[in-house]
Amino acid sequence: MSGPSRGAAPGLKKERARRVLEHLLMGSRLESMLMVLAVLVGLGWFTDSLFEWLTDIGTWLEGGTVEHWIPLHRVLAVGFFAALLIRLRALAEATRERFRPRIETMVAPPRARALILYLSALYEEQFDELAGAIDSLDGLDAFRARHGGLNWRMPIEAIAHHRAHLSRIVLVCSGDEPRRPGSASQRLLFEQLVKRCFPDCEFTIEVAEDDHRGADRGIDFNDIDAVVRLTDTAFERLVEKARIAPADILIDITGGSKLCSVAGSVVALAEGRRMQYVTGQYQVRVQDVSYVLLDDGDH
Repeated sequence: MSGPSRGAAPGLKKERARRVLEHLLMGSRLESMLMVLAVLVGLGWFTDSLFEWLTDIGTWLEGGTVEHWIPLHRVLAVGFFAALLIRLRALAEATRERFRPRIETMVAPPRARALILYLSALYEEQFDELAGAIDSLDGLDAFRARHGGLNWRMPIEAIAHHRAHLSRIVLVCSGDEPRRPGSASQRLLFEQLVKRCFPDCEFTIEVAEDDHRGADRGIDFNDIDAVVRLTDTAFERLVEKARIAPADILIDITGGSKLCSVAGSVVALAEGRRMQYVTGQYQVRVQDVSYVLLDDGDH
């Protein structure tokens, strides 16, 4: 690839950015200035030569005589400018090769203020069993003991880790399939479950939506473009409308389809964004993606 829980990741990114900037400024400031000067001179020389050629063409079209079509100074101008372009391309390629993505995993991640969750659907019998027991569930421990094997355990554990600071939960739900209901039609039961597990928490739950579909329809979790678009829209709305800093928003890639995990990772690759997943042992892990400049001895 910025509230009360900024954590270590933004600080690490700022430190890396400072080191990269110092490296660039100290190591190549003079070279950069000379290159800019050379580009300006070369561009001016090249455009002057083009203008002269256009003038010669106009003279020739009007029946006049052109003594020298390819004078030496124009050839030098074109060659000099072409050499500059080749050099700039080489510098760009070298810079691209020196940057590498780095993923830091936080085993004790700071609490977030907002979570974006992909909600998987329950099988019909699981849904009916939970719906019949929802009124008798008294807290998180009761859910873990009686229904801890459901795939909804993962988003519940994700919420549990951040509940002290959490203010917003955004659900990305799936639409109905021919032989199986989607999580959009099961969302209300999940919201009831969250309230049963965390009765004293005051965070709000909303559904991700965009301009192309209603909130209750859900999306096809196998349509990665739709999932990326909806996730990115949800993230931007949390930043712009809810005024939550990007570093205080987490995209949980545990639920949904495998393509949801890919989509969430893609959206989280932007600078300042982070993602998390819940392990098989129900532990929360947060990944922070950054881009670092390799030192001369790195490979």
